[in-house]
Amino acid sequence: MRLARAIAAAGLLVVASIGNVDAADPETPASPSHTPTWQAEAWYFYRSNPSDLSQQQRLTLRFYQRFFFAEDWQLTLREDIRGLDTNKTGVDNPTGAWQAHLGDMFTQAALKTPEMAPGLRADLGIRVLYPTGDLPPYSKGRYQIGPHFGLIWDVPNTAGVVVLAPLVRYMQSVGDQPPHSTPTSDFQLHPIIAIKPGTWGITLWREHPWILDALTNRWFIPLDAMVTHEVVPHLSLGVGVAVGLVNDSPRYNNIIYGRIAFSF
Repeated sequence: MRLARAIAAAGLLVVASIGNVDAADPETPASPSHTPTWQAEAWYFYRSNPSDLSQQQRLTLRFYQRFFFAEDWQLTLREDIRGLDTNKTGVDNPTGAWQAHLGDMFTQAALKTPEMAPGLRADLGIRVLYPTGDLPPYSKGRYQIGPHFGLIWDVPNTAGVVVLAPLVRYMQSVGDQPPHSTPTSDFQLHPIIAIKPGTWGITLWREHPWILDALTNRWFIPLDAMVTHEVVPHLSLGVGVAVGLVNDSPRYNNIIYGRIAFSF
């Protein structure tokens, strides 16, 4: 609970800091790499784990900073700060009692190209994950690096209502291998489909990707959907659910999540 209150307080500070800033309405763009404005988001996830029927709560503060350059190039920086609360057992929670802990943080840089064809742009980037969660069940305990490549296609003749944004990322653990840590070698596929008529929108597979574990050559494929609504200027709300469909490499049974976003 102390962790939840701390992150909630940080979210209120964000709201207070942007309350008097003139900004465009926040959006939930198809690509999880880019936003049209600077943006601050607070996320809540409730997750059911498949192996031991444990649960996990995660609070995430997410920040985007976008920069435009000549000829319509865009650079977007992103940072995720995570806090976890779980009853899953592990090295850092041997009793399996509900216990809050800092989760892994990451930073990301993504470059969006000018149009290569009508409505079509490329997205190139890299993510660096830091093992700030220490050891299981809060972290795998190793640094990870993940380059990504994607496309962002505003489908012609839909007035921007339909966007396809497939993205592939490869996450690989690097560096030190402390005791009880575990390696990562994942291909992550986001086959993103976004539909946004007006202030409402629905996005598939934006937040939770398909995963191929390259260490075992097994798939985990979820169905992931999020509905969003721009409530008032500067403020957008969203709710979503992810359910495992193919569990050859089990990750979770289901996840229920919510999001609040402020643009500035």
